[in-house]
Amino acid sequence: MQNTSDSLLLTLGPGDSLTRAQLALDEHRWSDAITQARQAITVSQAEGKQPLAYLVLARGLWHVGDLVECCRYALRSEALATNGIDDAGAINAATLAAFGLTELNLELHALPLAQRALATAQKQELYQQLPQALSCAAHVYARMSDLDNSDALHMRALSLARETKSWPALQMAYDNLLVSFVIMLRNLEQRGDMHGKQVVVDRSRLYTSHVRSLLGNLELEEWRRGSLMHNLGELLLVSGELDEAQLLLQEDLDRTRDMAQGYSDALAAQTAMAELHHRRGEPEAALTLLGESLTSSSLGEAGYRRQLLCLQIAESSYQKLGRALEAKIMAGRIQNTLQLHEQMRGFAMQILPRPTEISQSF
Repeated sequence: MQNTSDSLLLTLGPGDSLTRAQLALDEHRWSDAITQARQAITVSQAEGKQPLAYLVLARGLWHVGDLVECCRYALRSEALATNGIDDAGAINAATLAAFGLTELNLELHALPLAQRALATAQKQELYQQLPQALSCAAHVYARMSDLDNSDALHMRALSLARETKSWPALQMAYDNLLVSFVIMLRNLEQRGDMHGKQVVVDRSRLYTSHVRSLLGNLELEEWRRGSLMHNLGELLLVSGELDEAQLLLQEDLDRTRDMAQGYSDALAAQTAMAELHHRRGEPEAALTLLGESLTSSSLGEAGYRRQLLCLQIAESSYQKLGRALEAKIMAGRIQNTLQLHEQMRGFAMQILPRPTEISQSF
């Protein structure tokens, strides 16, 4: 039987590159999406569709890990969509660019974009996009280890979700909050700020009981429950609550094995469980879980931070087992990953204006 996407493709004319690009994104065919979006840009100049075409191109580039070009085209999309031309599109483009810049450790450049998107989303007709803008700004503050501003924005997003009485909206709001807490905890742990880490752990406990309750909601779609489960498990992991974290992360790992999940979902589950075993002092178990990921040519598509964490766990595990050669190989891969990331960061700086004056809170 022919699927819906195939049927739609048969009805498209040769000039419908933008629709083809969007379909490719929906089907996770990132390279096809990029090719079709570039084609759409060349043919849509007279049709006024460039903002959307640039945005679709940027999304495709995000998924293949080309953060610099993702930011370049997201910024171009936002510039073309501003001044009331397409406020909704401007929000989508600005938030994507902000997320890309935070991945490159350029939070001071990302924050004005997030603030701009949030200011635009305050308009009544754009109310549905306000949670997206709140989440983006909260994420940027989390990257800056600014607990108070990040938490305040997430609380607004949670309030909006409760007002809509929508379980999916509430799940997304809690998911975004959990991710921000994980980001802050990892940043503080890396800096050796144990006092700051404990402050974040204590704040996160104000929410975890609500998340546990939501996990038991039978009205929640399975993939939404899985995402929430993974992020709560990771939060508990970096908080040091390993027993409960293991229960959640094992269930998430089983889920990704049993279902037709994307590669990034499987890698996230494997890496999280490997990290748990590593923190428990079980390096062999950690390496077993990372085996497939470490040999995959698609490792870079899982995102820079996840890729780096995977390699770091492997290097440390090899060291603990006294396997010096393998540890040295992993150290080389880590260094290459860091160098590539620094190069991308430098290229991104070349396409960005200097940060404008930013406000300190919302």
